[in-house]
Amino acid sequence: MVQYQHPFSNPDLADGWGSWAGGRSQAHRGLDYPQAADTPIPAVADGTVRHNVWNDALGWVLVIAHADGVFSGYSHMIRQSPLAVGASVARGQIIGNVGNEGTASQGNHLHLTITYTHDGTWNNGDLSVTTDPWMYINARLTGNPTTTPHVRNNNGMSSLFHIQNTDGSHTWALAGDGRGTAAWLQISDVNVANGLAGQHGTAVNLDWGTWQAWKTAYLSKEPVQQ
Repeated sequence: MVQYQHPFSNPDLADGWGSWAGGRSQAHRGLDYPQAADTPIPAVADGTVRHNVWNDALGWVLVIAHADGVFSGYSHMIRQSPLAVGASVARGQIIGNVGNEGTASQGNHLHLTITYTHDGTWNNGDLSVTTDPWMYINARLTGNPTTTPHVRNNNGMSSLFHIQNTDGSHTWALAGDGRGTAAWLQISDVNVANGLAGQHGTAVNLDWGTWQAWKTAYLSKEPVQQ
């Protein structure tokens, strides 16, 4: 599993991914880290440079492809990154410097995106090609997603999980019939969600109230009726 790190320790979570704050004309596609001009930017994970381009709205942009199939984008850089397309990048390696370039920038900061397509950083047509960098990176700080459920507990009983597509279009609940834990997973790829369902139990489409009832029963160690 690819290990990630946050580029800086001060994300602007009040205007995070999906935010419409400040009169935005569309939802925020990334996460901002305010920093002084010219602050070095570390890569969030190992990868290969896919794009090193100028974009009128985002200024200088570097996109890195990662082995888990996603792309990290670094926008508004003060100058073009010195890294060539195809160059290998190590997690923590400096890839550029914070700036205020591009018409969409309002002060020096890094605009970080995590996308499922190579051009998702600037292709504004579909929010679903992006995901929340805060959640995505937090789940992979050790190289193992912290929200990934165990396949089975030692007693052979599965845990209870709710899996929802980030665009809200798909919802699953997984339940065993005994003791376990409950957790949320946000999955942007339906195939990934279906794969988790296959690994961890039978996927059942539930409304929110029913899932909460299952969760309460499960955590209280009462049998869950399926």
